[in-house]
Amino acid sequence: MGKAFVILLIGALVAVFLVPFHGMTLYQRGARRFFGAPAETHRQHAMLPAPVRRERVRPETPKERLSDRDRKALDRLVSETRTDSP
Repeated sequence: MGKAFVILLIGALVAVFLVPFHGMTLYQRGARRFFGAPAETHRQHAMLPAPVRRERVRPETPKERLSDRDRKALDRLVSETRTDSP
């Protein structure tokens, strides 16, 4: 049990100090967040534009198809509500 704990502890230390996560190790992220100048972090956020991901947005295809009879009934209901409203 003690050996397993030591192995997990060593693995956690390696992950914190050596394994990059989105370009920076967890240690570097913590140091920047807690020891960096607040003006510096706000300036960096202000200069970075918000990411625009329009290429991933696609219109969803309808999951269910209406039969012709149901489509005509729906069109009739919609047209009736349009003519009744002021």
